[in-house]
Amino acid sequence: MKVVVVDHPSGDQLPILLDDEGLPITLANEFVLARRANGRNTLVRNLRELSFLYQWSNRERIDLWERISSGKGFTEAELRGGLLECLRRDQSKGRKVKKLSITPNTFNQRLTTVCQFFSFFYDVYLGSMPLDDMRSDRIPV
Repeated sequence: MKVVVVDHPSGDQLPILLDDEGLPITLANEFVLARRANGRNTLVRNLRELSFLYQWSNRERIDLWERISSGKGFTEAELRGGLLECLRRDQSKGRKVKKLSITPNTFNQRLTTVCQFFSFFYDVYLGSMPLDDMRSDRIPV
């Protein structure tokens, strides 16, 4: 996964997250579009933080949309033992890593971005449901 910055003719610079095949990851990019009032560097950082979430979900074979739309959610073991540990690790490539973890501030930024993304994810899902659909009562918000 990688983040690329697209230069628009209007002068705007918008980062997008691409998967391993070079295709855009739709919901992560919609999340950034909704936050485009933030600076370019902030949006790039947010997409890099979300890339850790997507790498974790791919490695664990978890379809994020299916989990949320089914109402199943995530287990504590998946979140504490999997996702949080992934967010805590230094993800740098191509250089020797002296330590396996990152600073608390970096971890908190990653965690905050992932939490905001999940909130956005739920908003998109709930907004796509019909008003009379009672499944929305089961979604933990």
